[in-house]
Amino acid sequence: MVNHGDIVEQVMQYLADRISLEDLEDWSAEASIDNYNNRDDLARRMVYSIRALLNDHEEDESPSGLKEDLLDTILVEFLESLPSSQSSELYGNRSTEELRVAA
Repeated sequence: MVNHGDIVEQVMQYLADRISLEDLEDWSAEASIDNYNNRDDLARRMVYSIRALLNDHEEDESPSGLKEDLLDTILVEFLESLPSSQSSELYGNRSTEELRVAA
């Protein structure tokens, strides 16, 4: 089962164009298989959110809307809900605005 750090890594790889949309879709489908058993509540919610966003943007001609929604929903909302020590472990001392610019 994936943890929230693995999920953040996959999303960041996609946002940085290091993996394709197809790779992200394949990874998220695999991650969702046993997701209901995942004890990491944050990871479970993140996987479901990624799958929902992929479905919502399935017909988009450009990936920009999906990328923006992934960044806002996954990285910003979920990571800001973590205790500061845990979020610092995941994305260093970078602010959420810096993460948006990096994407």
